Amino acid sequence: MLMLLALVAATSLSADQRLSAMSTLYEQVCLEAFPNDIAVETLMKAQNARELSPDEVKVTMGDDPARGWELKGGGATVWVEFPPFHACSVRWNTTQVSSLGEYRGIADRYESTRSRFEPMETADIDRGDIHIHAVGERRTLPSEAVESLLVIDQRIIDPKRREAGETGVVLRLVHQFTQPPSSGASAPPVNSAALYSSPQDRERFVAIAHQMEAAPLDRSAQNEREWAMKWIAEAPDVKVTLCPAALGDFFKPKTKYKYGGEIAFVLSFSSAAFVIEHPGRETDYQAQFVAGVAGALKAYRAILTTDPGARSKALDSLLDLQTTGGLQKFIGESSKGCVEAA
Repeated sequence: MLMLLALVAATSLSADQRLSAMSTLYEQVCLEAFPNDIAVETLMKAQNARELSPDEVKVTMGDDPARGWELKGGGATVWVEFPPFHACSVRWNTTQVSSLGEYRGIADRYESTRSRFEPMETADIDRGDIHIHAVGERRTLPSEAVESLLVIDQRIIDPKRREAGETGVVLRLVHQFTQPPSSGASAPPVNSAALYSSPQDRERFVAIAHQMEAAPLDRSAQNEREWAMKWIAEAPDVKVTLCPAALGDFFKPKTKYKYGGEIAFVLSFSSAAFVIEHPGRETDYQAQFVAGVAGALKAYRAILTTDPGARSKALDSLLDLQTTGGLQKFIGESSKGCVEAA
């Protein structure tokens, strides 16, 4: 999955070109990978994005729980905010808000595959010296949570600061899930135990992970997968070490795969399922990586059954290694950096 990082980092782009690059990045990270936070982290690691320190996160988010990454070359950041406002956003500075045509096409495609999106009332808010303008669409899910797609721009309005040169715009593309308001006694969170997840939840997650390996394009399983994303992010006793490099060139620049989001999901879910199914092997990183790649390749075969033209050179190479018995050695070599960083 290519996130066009070289293009994103280029300083000579026009405002329209930069918005186009950021819209593509937003689609790949915030619409295809999110709300699976592990998949977002996998993509950021694959692109060598620098994770922001807690102090750097606090500058932007205050006390709100979040993680952020700065893309190579600077100039843009990717953020994941945690419930009650679970959101993914791409942020960058620009000289002006140009045409939203590229973004609009991406948002329209996403919304057309889901029902009940409606325009939101335009918001214009002044907070101190900053004016915030927001537009977007949202829908209410069966759980009563609200899913929103937003474009937010903010700029300095204080005349003295503008005269001093602070005339730029911070632009944000946001995909957000807002939890429903509590009514009466609140239900316990997915993971209410302080130290251990329940056997039933672990069994449910493993079943979902293996189902996704077998049928990654099955949209009827979306609710179960969303539960699994939330559960693995919160489970206190299931720790997964991610290694995008184990998939070889799949996440390298100039590689964009039609179902890259699904492959990233399965890579993380299959690794987590291995940890659950093999207690005591949480630090057997090599085995986790092998399980993740095996699950991803099983999902790739299933994808080709449904869409024979959706081939990936990187995944085809790994299938060849699997057939000839060289896959485990390849993963061992390609994942050395991940083991050292664990």
